[in-house]
Amino acid sequence: MKAEKTESELKNYSAPWTGEVILACKRCQKKLRREKHPSEFSRLKKWFKNRGRQLPSTTAFHIIEIPCQNICPKHGVVVLSRPQLASRPPRFSILSSERQVERFYEALIAMKS
Repeated sequence: MKAEKTESELKNYSAPWTGEVILACKRCQKKLRREKHPSEFSRLKKWFKNRGRQLPSTTAFHIIEIPCQNICPKHGVVVLSRPQLASRPPRFSILSSERQVERFYEALIAMKS
């Protein structure tokens, strides 16, 4: 009889970037871009990149666009940060204005300090 092979431990790899990761719903952003008056935050990756250029001393943020989370807010984008996912129960944010994006950004900066 052959011995059963057991699965080895899960391998972990370090990320090729430094900074904080933010997951953003790709579908929400796409819906906002199709509106008659698309807002600045419909392209979160660009918003965070421009913000990082304005304040180069702050933490770098990396936006990863993820598939729809079936929350689908009207006129908003679902985003998840590492601290939100680590909380119990996990949480998320719905950003529906430039001001909310700014507050989300400031909250992440405050958590890193």
